[in-house]
Amino acid sequence: MSAPHALIPYTDDADERILRWTARIGGVAAIGAAGALATEGRKLKSERVATAQATGKAPPTVKEYYANTALGRLAPPLLVLQTVLLVGSIVGGSIASRRRVRLEKLVHSVKELNKELRTNNAASQVVKQDESNQSAYAALASAEVDAAVAAQDDEDAILGLAEAQRKRVEAAEQLRSTLERSLQQPAAAHPTERVDDGVNSVADARRKLRAAMERAGECLSAGEPAAALESYETAMSLAATLGSRRASVATARGAARALTELGQHDTALKRLLMAADLSAGGDGTCALVGKGPPMDFTHDDLAGEVGDAFAEVGELESAGLWYDASLRAMRSIDLDD
Repeated sequence: MSAPHALIPYTDDADERILRWTARIGGVAAIGAAGALATEGRKLKSERVATAQATGKAPPTVKEYYANTALGRLAPPLLVLQTVLLVGSIVGGSIASRRRVRLEKLVHSVKELNKELRTNNAASQVVKQDESNQSAYAALASAEVDAAVAAQDDEDAILGLAEAQRKRVEAAEQLRSTLERSLQQPAAAHPTERVDDGVNSVADARRKLRAAMERAGECLSAGEPAAALESYETAMSLAATLGSRRASVATARGAARALTELGQHDTALKRLLMAADLSAGGDGTCALVGKGPPMDFTHDDLAGEVGDAFAEVGELESAGLWYDASLRAMRSIDLDD
């Protein structure tokens, strides 16, 4: 089932296989026909010699001999069939090769487009996160200052506008410092129940997860995919312990990037399919292996990564399905905006 805006026609891969097998069958049939004719020619020669020796007469001509045999009557059609099969195998093989090259070029173009889109998305997410953090700090600071102003007595009010402004700035800075410290150590808002059979608290597991993700990202940037993969595996275990679907998806995608740099494309594909299954509401058991993406899959960048992974292992038809899902997701986001 092809989407109306399919980037890769699904029938190309199947047609290519048909052409390849047609070329092979045609070649084998042509070789078989040539072998049969050569065998019959040797048989004819021996029989003509034996006939001449037995009768002392001139042996029948080739035309006369073939006129009285079934193979002789079929020889002209067999020669025509042999020629057609040989030409068909050559043409079919040429068409299949050209189509394969064209499809590989198209997949390469789509992969480059996905890389550019992911880079742009990552940059926009950083900007949005910074804006969100600034807005949160401003809102919290404003609330703290408003509460302080409401509690001031008449004596505070006569301190003047400059003193009031200074206190507002100090209150905002103090609140910001408090929020930043809360990310580094357990606080009353953090759960303290134990996980990992009592080894870590929830707060400890969250901090270790964050540290493992940061360490993995640094290793990838430094060109150390093996070390990055080890950190991502640790982060995946912590995410599973915490029961965080979002963290599990992020760590699986990170592990897939490290595996791709290590050349382990099959394992990278499994990690991405696990992430896609989790994103689609599954349990992460790679239920999407051998299947296409759900029609309502909304993660365009993840779908593009899965398409790239399928292309790396040579499954271009499956890559086309996931590229279509990426396109559908991007179009739905544009419509929502």
